[in-house]
Amino acid sequence: MSRIYDRHRYEYPSGKVSLDFRLDVPKAPHEDLKSSATMKDGLVDDFELRLGLLSQEQYTADEIRETMEEILRQADLPRTRHRAERQKIIDEEVDEYGLDPDRIPDVEAEDEIDVKLGYDPHWGELGFYQIHLKCHSFFPPVWREDEFMDFVEEYTDLFVDAFDWEETDG
Repeated sequence: MSRIYDRHRYEYPSGKVSLDFRLDVPKAPHEDLKSSATMKDGLVDDFELRLGLLSQEQYTADEIRETMEEILRQADLPRTRHRAERQKIIDEEVDEYGLDPDRIPDVEAEDEIDVKLGYDPHWGELGFYQIHLKCHSFFPPVWREDEFMDFVEEYTDLFVDAFDWEETDG
């Protein structure tokens, strides 16, 4: 069963593509939880997954972050399979634009993705964290759309399995 639904794809004359979708997670005010990604030249440029609400009484912010970061370490991150392609693109950018290759950071794939616990006054007053997974401006982006959507499915499944959703009523 797919956890992705209400999926829309918008293509712009500039070549940019925007993907909007919702994730089927146990505790989600669906009207507030539209996830998105942008693509350029067939590759994902940035994304934000909105993964639902977790109770502040049940989990600390640190527990949620640690669990989400562990899931990233378990997940199959397609970008990590493209290091040779990444280096080729960097080399081309260096040749074409004169970029200093030493100034281009090379970090581990999971370190480029930001686990974010959002605070919305409404949900915070009700005792919940809003859970987001974000990544902005890969350099260069290397996920194709199908790889990204596979990652979204896998990460969402692992995320849902990692938490006790029976106790999330606050």
